[in-house]
Formats: sequence, C-alpha cells, structure tokens
Amino acid sequence: SAKIKFLKDHLINKYFSSISEDFAFLDIGEFLYSHGASRVKLNASGFDRHTFLCGQSGSGKTYALGILIEQILLNTELRIVIIDPNSDFIKLDRYRSMEELNNKRKTKLKIDEYNSKKSNYENISSRLKIFRPRNFVEPGFLNLQILFSDLEHLDQESILQLDTLKDVLEINRFRHFNEVLENRGKYSFFEVVQQMEHTSKSAKLIENLKILDWDIWCPQNEQSIFDIMNDDWRCLVFDIGTLTHPQNSIITKAILDYFWKKRESKNPVLIVIDEAHNICPQITDSMFVESTKLQTIQIAGEGRKYGLYLLLASQRPEKVHANVVSQCDNLFLMRMNSEKDLKYIKEVFTQIPSPLLDQSTLFEKGEALVAGKIVGGVTFTSFEGRQSMEGGNDVPPTWATKKQPN
Repeated sequence: SAKIKFLKDHLINKYFSSISEDFAFLDIGEFLYSHGASRVKLNASGFDRHTFLCGQSGSGKTYALGILIEQILLNTELRIVIIDPNSDFIKLDRYRSMEELNNKRKTKLKIDEYNSKKSNYENISSRLKIFRPRNFVEPGFLNLQILFSDLEHLDQESILQLDTLKDVLEINRFRHFNEVLENRGKYSFFEVVQQMEHTSKSAKLIENLKILDWDIWCPQNEQSIFDIMNDDWRCLVFDIGTLTHPQNSIITKAILDYFWKKRESKNPVLIVIDEAHNICPQITDSMFVESTKLQTIQIAGEGRKYGLYLLLASQRPEKVHANVVSQCDNLFLMRMNSEKDLKYIKEVFTQIPSPLLDQSTLFEKGEALVAGKIVGGVTFTSFEGRQSMEGGNDVPPTWATKKQPN
C-alpha cells in the first residue's frame, strides 16, 4: 500500500501557487493528508484537455461535478454545455440558502460573505439556460425541442427506419421532398409527415410507434433549442433525464453535431456529459446510441484543436468507450471498489502510480484523487462548497427510521 506523508500548509500553498501563475484558480475543496486546512486550487487552463471524473454510486460524484461547473462559471469565461441524464442540474441557476451552504462547509460563512457569494453567482446565472421536455417546463425553463431539419440526413432516415438497400424507392421519395422542404428553410417533423404517402412504410411506422407524439418535436411556430443557442449564453443545461429512448440519444447527437459543425469558429466550450457510459458505451445495442457514440469519439479525438473540450462523468468507467477515455488527460477518481473498473483506470492512466490509484478504495464520500494539467501532477482533495441547489437528490432513507415503542 502507498505511504501517505502529511504535508504542512505552507508547502501545499506554495505548490498550488506555482502551477497557475497566469491563470485563474478554481477552489474545489480541502487538501487531504495535511495537518492544516489548505485548499486544493485547480489551474483553470487545464480544462483545455479532456477530463474524466469517475466514482461508484454514492461516492459524491454528482456533487463534485457541480462544484467543478460552478468554479469554471465563476472564475473563467469558458462556456459550458451540460448533457444532464438524471435531471441533476435543473436547479443550477438557484442559489442555496445560507443554512444549506454552511451545512456543507467546515468553515462557516458569515452573512456578508454569503451575500457576496450569492451576488457573484447571480451575475452568471442570468446567462444560464435550462431546457426541459415540454411536459416538465415551468417558469424559468425552456422547451427541449428540435426541428427535423436540425438533424443530419442519416439520423432522419434512421428515425424513419429507412434501409438504403431494402427501401430504395421510398428513400429516393423521402430525399426528394426533403430537398424541397430544405429549399424553403427550416422544417418540422410535422411538415415531413404531411408530405408522406399514407401507405408508405415510414408513415405506417410513425403511426404504429407514435413517433409524432415524441416530446422532442418542435412545432412550426416555436423556437428550436438551436434558435436559442445562437443567442448570447454562458451555460446550457439539457435535461434528457425524463426522455425515453431513443429520444434522449437523438437530441444528444443533435447537440454534439451542432458544436462539431461550428468547430471552425474556435469558440471554446466545455461539453459536460454525465453518465457517459450510456452516451458513449463500449458496447451498443441501438443505432441511435451508436451514432451518438461515434460523434463523441470524433470530438474526443479531434475537438481540442477547435476548442471543444469534454468533461465526462461515470460510475462505470470500464463501460465508457476506450477511444474516449484514452483521450482524457485529467482525472478525478473518487471512491471505487470495483476491481474491474479500477483496473481499467490503471490501464488508461498509466502515468499515475498504481498505489495512488488504489487509495480510491479507502476514500470517504466527496474525497478524490486529482491528476493532470489541472494540478500539475497528482494530489488528493475533499470536495466542498457546492453553491447551487441539486436537482436529482437521492431518496432519503426515512423508511429506516427507528420506530418508537408504543
């Protein structure tokens, strides 16, 4: 086992000061294995490398991811896009009460400190846009909906289940009226259905599978998510957690396509993908997941030079596609008891000594190993200080409350 030497605060502070002299610091929590209360401060410029955050269920992964997102928003100008499969970040624009914030902090905030932090956060939260499916939209949320013209042609044909070999006539017919619609500009799925012959295979499929009733379709007279994304924004949250398959994969692919098509503008953006093992898995059993996976792999391999950076989070690292994880330079490793998952991490992040990675089996909730350009080496932290409210909280174990005697 690795021997951990406790360091003095002045040595820790000197180290973190030296790795980020020209760039912003991101304060994510306390330094583990120190005699004092030193803070771990990331080098913000390190997020120009892809990042992998992993930890088993209950390790504090989502809480830690929230802290990283908040610190980047508060201390840099980097835009953030969040693919949110568990509705964990739908309250990212809402600030915690002072009591809630202090419950998560060892050093308690005074009222003037709290008000200052809250004011700073509200300045950036005004440019934060949260998209949810139509049935879940409340005041402050935007409709998570797309036009059929927002999709790549191959994805359109996949939705209609048109086979290039078996359905030649129907594909030619579809491509013809699709071209007519494109010449007019943007078009909705409803317009496409109107152009179809009622006896066609696709028309019958749409009726039988109720594809027209999917939540993701944008009516002709409303804005698609991409109309809104062309406006000024700082952070976008896409709540795909309430969408069924394949709608969640289709809209995720459309979002990734949007940024890939705009890559030549070289306008930096951090794409956060939670539950990455479902978005870009090693093994797929769906053509829609496969399509999304391939686009993620392309961004992982070629996106950095265009300013497209990934921050992937997963509780099952072994199930995330190797061509994505292998492109990550930064690592946040939280509690990990699975031997298979830990072995996979060791095989990918060979630059980190195995005994240090083995420490993850001993971590308490919120504790993590941090490595990569963001810290200039390897260090350990206990995440602390998430400021925004959490969306998808765990179910409290009230069912286990001790019964009072009669």
